[in-house]
Amino acid sequence: MKKSFWNHIALTFFLMNVGIGITHAQDDRPLLADVEIQKIFIDANREKLLGHYQDAAFLFREVLNKDPKNHSAAYELSRMYDVLEEDAMALKAIEKAVKLNPGNVWYMDFQGKVLERNGKFEKAAQVYGSLSKAHPGNEYFLFQQAYYLVKADKPAGAVVVYDKIEKMIGINEELAHKKYTLYYGMGDKKASENELQKLIKTNPENTNYLHILAEFYGKENRNKDVQKIYERILALDPNDAEANLALANVYKKNGEHLKYLNTIKPIIAKPEVDIDIKVRELFPYISMIGESKDVELRTTALELGESLTNAHPQEAKAHSLYADMLFHTNQSEAALKSYQATLKLDKSVFPVWEQIMYIYAEERQMKKLIDFSEDALDLFPNHAKVYYMNGFAQSFLGNEKEAVNMFEQALMMSGKNVALKYEICNRLGVSYFNLKKFERSDKMFEKALELSPKGYSALHNYSYHLAKRGVELDKAKDMATEANELHPNQPAFQTNLSGIFFLLEKYKDAKAWIDKAYNNGGNKLAPTVELYGDILYKSGKKDEALEKWNESKKLGNDSKDLERKILDQKM
Repeated sequence: MKKSFWNHIALTFFLMNVGIGITHAQDDRPLLADVEIQKIFIDANREKLLGHYQDAAFLFREVLNKDPKNHSAAYELSRMYDVLEEDAMALKAIEKAVKLNPGNVWYMDFQGKVLERNGKFEKAAQVYGSLSKAHPGNEYFLFQQAYYLVKADKPAGAVVVYDKIEKMIGINEELAHKKYTLYYGMGDKKASENELQKLIKTNPENTNYLHILAEFYGKENRNKDVQKIYERILALDPNDAEANLALANVYKKNGEHLKYLNTIKPIIAKPEVDIDIKVRELFPYISMIGESKDVELRTTALELGESLTNAHPQEAKAHSLYADMLFHTNQSEAALKSYQATLKLDKSVFPVWEQIMYIYAEERQMKKLIDFSEDALDLFPNHAKVYYMNGFAQSFLGNEKEAVNMFEQALMMSGKNVALKYEICNRLGVSYFNLKKFERSDKMFEKALELSPKGYSALHNYSYHLAKRGVELDKAKDMATEANELHPNQPAFQTNLSGIFFLLEKYKDAKAWIDKAYNNGGNKLAPTVELYGDILYKSGKKDEALEKWNESKKLGNDSKDLERKILDQKM
């Protein structure tokens, strides 16, 4: 008996020392029942520490079943429900704990968090309001009260609380900015401005505060005040890039782009100014100078692009932006060098690889395009565009089997990119035709037109290849006519339609379209000029036909069929 008694005494002292926080047993409660509750409480805490939250919650409920006034168990049970994301149960448990032990700071603080999770922001604000009254020197409770008032859409109440905090700790940036934001949201613009002015008075040389005020004036379209503030900032810090750019933006807003670019020249040239700020300002001018006929604007923008690369020679984005400017002003050779400089610094940016491939394609440097696209595949094996560009170059060089392999691979990887799928199917139609796989060719052209029924390139190519085979000429005529309507003044399209009318033996219509093609630049295209001669011959104008055939030969047409027509002076 003595051993059991002393064991019980030791356990009681242990519980007191570790702060389990159980309630004292009533005088008439048997001592053994008290010990059993303590044991369950200890087991519950052990399960909590092991991360067995469901088991811990069960045991804390057991404590409450045996001791309904045990506020510690109610608190711990609420914490378990919170971890288990059972918000309503967590709220019920913590409210019980607070009711059993009113004024407990830890319980009430946790109650506020649980109320938030349950979306009861106004009640949470009331909890922290009570805490702040009970502990008037504690600014944390006031900040929490204001926070929940804002979430409860009670901005005016939040301002009152922030005023209390300000009296305690004085004016500071965080408070002023919060009050400024709240007043602005409430529509009290004057009060918003006063908060910022009050903040600036505490530290007149702090340019951060002035920037906030300038932003406020900008929202209110008080442009003269904006200008004054930025001038004040520059008086304090002449190198403030944001202020310099802001003043320059006044010119931009007025559409004075040349003036704007000239104003930011010193900023672009300074290596210490953040490159991202410069790129952001120059980026819109990439497309603008490509479309503009203003030579001075274009020249100035390009000077700034070059200045950017001089200021940041080791920044890939500087060379990339300058390259884009050159590309959009049709300076492909110079653009290529800048794109290549970009890749020396950073090979990971796919659009740069893409632009170089476009340049090689435009310049008809197809062998370089094949080599370059193969290098790109090592880094970007899942980019359909790389396979497409390689196939384009292979097809151009007559390597149609290789082209088909690349186009088919591109098609598999094109995903939801409808525009790219259309281009791939269109090209596959051409390649399969050149391999004399006409059924597959037709299928690919049909698929292209399913993706883009108004795709004039596919309409033109399909109609041309049908005409070349001499099949479905009425269908070919309709498609060629539609292609011309969608994309007029193209001599190749007009020549194609003329050729279809020629095959249909409608020489009058053929002559009308070949005249359009010839006068629209087709006079420099050998196939157009040869067809012109054929139409003239069939129209009974043999001498004029011979002139056109000879003209076509001078343009580089070395076909045996043309040579025979010239020698025999007939078709």
